[in-house]
Amino acid sequence: MAGRGRPREFDAECVLEDALRLFWKQGFEGTHKRDLLAATGLASQSLYNAFGDKRALYLAVLDAYAERVCSHLEEQLEGSDPLGRLRAYLRSLGGRSRGNARDGCLLCNAAAEFGRSDREVNAILRRALQRRRRALLGCLERACEQGQAIPAPTDGLEERAAALLAGIDGIALLRRAGVPQRLVDQAVSGLLTLLEAPE
Repeated sequence: MAGRGRPREFDAECVLEDALRLFWKQGFEGTHKRDLLAATGLASQSLYNAFGDKRALYLAVLDAYAERVCSHLEEQLEGSDPLGRLRAYLRSLGGRSRGNARDGCLLCNAAAEFGRSDREVNAILRRALQRRRRALLGCLERACEQGQAIPAPTDGLEERAAALLAGIDGIALLRRAGVPQRLVDQAVSGLLTLLEAPE
């Protein structure tokens, strides 16, 4: 943690990362101004001159996090053997969670906290949702083009992508709720069955 009084020429990305960890763990309502000042090491005036109020800072954090999550998914699904890459990504959702992974996904947490009550939060969530859905759908389409067998006709791929996305976010919520690891593993196994070839 940086010390108090970090100068104005601070690294904005580092400040956003500090705030991210706090919002991720405590949520928007559970995070107070004093928490942000302690986490970022900034004086009150410096923090709000740079980012505005708490809500503006939260929106900046959420937007940056959404970009990170979307880019990561797209990178994981790129390349040859699309179905194999998708399976590997889904398997990576299992295993013991470490660090902020135990707090779920900030996008899911924001959806649970705000619902549709905040237009700007909802806009960030919707953009991220659509981008992730397109990444999953594109992966399934490439798998079909390469002759990889999946248990759905080509015209059912959008439904399959939507089911995968719902399952991925569901696993994040399970982690947030602190359920036993066995349930997380079972959820991952259930998602993998969506990619099994027909008998």
